[in-house]
Amino acid sequence: MMTYKNTKVTEHRDERLCEKYYEVKHASGLSVFVFPKQRQSFCAILSCEYGSADNEFADNNGNMIKVPDGVAHFLEHKMFENDDGTSVEDTFSKLGADPNAFTKWDGTAYYYTCSNKENFYLCLDELIRFVMTPCFTEESVQKEQGIIAQEILMCEDDPYDRCFLNLVGGLYVKNPVRIDIAGTVKSISKIDSKLLFSCHDRFYTPANMALVICGDIELDRVLESVDRGFPTDKYFDSEKPIKKIPLEKVGSNKKRVTCNMAVERSMFCLGFKDSGASDDPIERRRRQIIAEILNGVIFSSSGELYSDLYKRGIMTTPFNFGEEYGKTYSFIYVGGECEDTETVFSEIWKHIEKLKKSGLSKEDFERRKKMTYASDIKLYDSTWDIASALLDNAFTGVELFSEFELINSVTVDDANELILELFCKDRMTYSTVIPKNK
Repeated sequence: MMTYKNTKVTEHRDERLCEKYYEVKHASGLSVFVFPKQRQSFCAILSCEYGSADNEFADNNGNMIKVPDGVAHFLEHKMFENDDGTSVEDTFSKLGADPNAFTKWDGTAYYYTCSNKENFYLCLDELIRFVMTPCFTEESVQKEQGIIAQEILMCEDDPYDRCFLNLVGGLYVKNPVRIDIAGTVKSISKIDSKLLFSCHDRFYTPANMALVICGDIELDRVLESVDRGFPTDKYFDSEKPIKKIPLEKVGSNKKRVTCNMAVERSMFCLGFKDSGASDDPIERRRRQIIAEILNGVIFSSSGELYSDLYKRGIMTTPFNFGEEYGKTYSFIYVGGECEDTETVFSEIWKHIEKLKKSGLSKEDFERRKKMTYASDIKLYDSTWDIASALLDNAFTGVELFSEFELINSVTVDDANELILELFCKDRMTYSTVIPKNK
């Protein structure tokens, strides 16, 4: 444990990787993660634990309020505008940096990458400045409503997005993850500048934020920027906002969701709601790892299921699959394109029933487990991948290097237990997009 101007600095090391990073709890309440890495690229991410699902929370007076869907995403868009009307991107561009941002269900992140070390620190000051000092007018908000409305309509016309969004809406009854991150055209029409300023004030507080940095940088200089951007006389010991956690039933909302669109081939997305995931962050992450390995064994292009479907001409392109584990939601999914969605569903379900009886092959499980381990090691070659992994763990309290122990701890018995618990029809939603002429 080290100190920097009365700020605690914890060093995390992994002797096998010969890597280390620093975790800092700044006096303002901000969590800072600095991963020194000798590469030509530099990366910084300033993230706020405020996402599209956070639409009901306590205001500064402790009263629970509900805001229109899409506010977090709308706010992210507006943050890139300076008070003189110029764009934040111009400042970064002059410094040779590339800024961007994204909004998820449970967070918003602003980041930049660059290759010049000295300019990195100048960009860091700029990143903190524009994220912490919103400046927009009612006129600019109204203009943005039209832009985001077009984005929403484009998403509605995208069959891949529609298939996935229908899946999540089918899995969840009340959880706001069932709603498009951008909201709806109707909901964003209710957003004004006063609401945006209010949500920024409530959520963009250091205790609810994390700064993640990776590159050949100096910790002291990073903390100097943090001191300037988060002065303790303004932010000392800030608090996290209180959010309403939606109550969800164990089972899915709808078993089937189908829509017709102008596509050449049908699409499908099959998901299973994991209502048994633990509230403990380490156990939750361990369960996600089990689900990740399980998904890989069952649905990878080298697996028995896809090989059989490919040989029979039922599937001609590989499955896409994944797992989403947040604090208030957990599910796994598999999707793809095919000619006959009912045949694909039938074949997947027959394979699942077979695995329920026989269990996974230990050899297949261990092979996929090694691939997962190797993938985690590989991410340390990239400053962006390292920063992204740190960000994923920043708000959960799971230490980055503990991932390897968690992977080593899972067994084929864990996977077989999850198969029996998770792969059942009352936790399932099958979303399909069918060509209009069918």
